[in-house]
Amino acid sequence: MGFTKKGVFFHVGLVNVGNNNLTYHYGYAKWKLGAIKPLIEITEGKQGIELLLSDESKVSFNAKFLDKEKEFFFEILPKEKGEMVRKVFVDGQEGRCLVIFDEDKECQKVDVIQKDQQVKDSSLVLALSERSAMEVELTGGKGSSLANLMKLSSILEDKKDSRGFQVPNGVVVSTNAYSLLLKENKGIESEVNKLQRLAWSEKRENLKNECEDVINYINSQKVPQKIRSQIDAKLKSTFNEYSNKLFAVLFSCW
Repeated sequence: MGFTKKGVFFHVGLVNVGNNNLTYHYGYAKWKLGAIKPLIEITEGKQGIELLLSDESKVSFNAKFLDKEKEFFFEILPKEKGEMVRKVFVDGQEGRCLVIFDEDKECQKVDVIQKDQQVKDSSLVLALSERSAMEVELTGGKGSSLANLMKLSSILEDKKDSRGFQVPNGVVVSTNAYSLLLKENKGIESEVNKLQRLAWSEKRENLKNECEDVINYINSQKVPQKIRSQIDAKLKSTFNEYSNKLFAVLFSCW
């Protein structure tokens, strides 16, 4: 089940492995400028989520996410005739959600590893080869995907598997650095919030100009020295002398 509205999104799913009598809930959430937070638990209505398989069922459940003391109450209404999405209320706020069902009858034995949900690494910059780089809460979707691919590539290489592949080395500026940037420059968060309110309003005639203003404002600000130092140190430890190298730069919008 996926839901997004005004800079907030929720993604909650269910894996049911019949042969192993195993049911596993997973999910992520993000509110405004915060980092993506994993689902901790479905506290009420666990069985109700399975009713999402029926378009005619009303489903409700409570969900708790990392770093949020409160629980969110979800109420998903039956699908209306001719509609692809379903009406949903999250703590009373109305929105729309997409429910997707995928059945894999050839699923083999699944080993589920319960990971520690707490993000303990406080690094501002991580190399893709570091274990913590695989955590989406630290390195975002693109960064964590590359780190996981690098790990898989290494495993296949060790096994001399013919399906091996190469993943370019790299570094990721983490969500910790983003939080530090916002903490040291309140103006950035204010400008982004203003742009976000305009994007979700009915008056979007000046949206392009406002976007350019925000870009110019951010470009005029200095990256905190602590972040700059860690970027330099991590590039040196990863690539040795890097001043004459060319890099591809990807970014994620938090």
